[in-house]
Amino acid sequence: MTKPLRRTVLSLPGLLPFLSPVLARAQAAAESSAPLVAGGLNGGLAAFAAAEDVVALVGGSSAFDPDVSKTLLEHREHAHAYAGLWLDRSEPLAVISAAANGGAKPRPQELGAALMWLVHRGVEQGLEGEAGATSDRSVYQDVGLMRWWAGAGAQTQVEADALLVGLQTIERRLFIRIHTIEPDSDDPAGWIERLVDWHEGRAQLLARYTSVITNPDAALWRQHVEGKPPLFAVKDRVLSVLQRARQGDRLPAKVVLEAMNGEAGCAYGQAVLRACRALQSAGRHLGGKAREAQFRNELKQLALA
Repeated sequence: MTKPLRRTVLSLPGLLPFLSPVLARAQAAAESSAPLVAGGLNGGLAAFAAAEDVVALVGGSSAFDPDVSKTLLEHREHAHAYAGLWLDRSEPLAVISAAANGGAKPRPQELGAALMWLVHRGVEQGLEGEAGATSDRSVYQDVGLMRWWAGAGAQTQVEADALLVGLQTIERRLFIRIHTIEPDSDDPAGWIERLVDWHEGRAQLLARYTSVITNPDAALWRQHVEGKPPLFAVKDRVLSVLQRARQGDRLPAKVVLEAMNGEAGCAYGQAVLRACRALQSAGRHLGGKAREAQFRNELKQLALA
């Protein structure tokens, strides 16, 4: 039972995308002399999975501005990496406005990172607020996502141990690849210290996943997974559309727009809608249909600016 479960969980869409951007952001931070762990985005597994679902939706339909879609999809890996390096939310918004207003336009990779920042910021605000990836809320949502993906899921100690071993194996490879990045030449000792801190923090997070899988606190589970709204809902229309996009289906724009203009009955769906609406707003701004003031006002209404 343990091997099939481990394989099921580790092959789930969203899990490896959750780990890959962590590596990409660490590499980007090193290349730009930024801190190893950038503070601009702090999402856990659920937030990364939701961001990936948004990108799948962008790639699977014509419901978004063509320039937004093209830029996000062509520079997806770079965008994931650099989206987390901004510490001031005004910076990515300024990049989008610069691209919209003409003059000295940003490089496409930079615009892609700014658009991806909107995606991640939208889903994180919808799921975790300002809590961060190690908060009770984020950890319980991550485990809720694992259980949602895996059905009844890993709920015994043996199954949780198998899951942890699999995740630790991936983490070791991740750590080795990060360790090969050229250290900060101005402060090599500090760079290594931050690397160790990062590694220890990741190990503690994985251990918390195992603990919550096998012995969740009933009150926290009700609050963060089964609350109002619940994290997931079986017959949610938005989740149905996301599942089709995740599977690679080409969706009619009408279907996607109807979902985006409606309401989701679960927190995960609401987070995805928030990010999608932010991208729609950016598309109007980039397409000349909304001035900068309107763009920023729309983001304020989404609690993103």
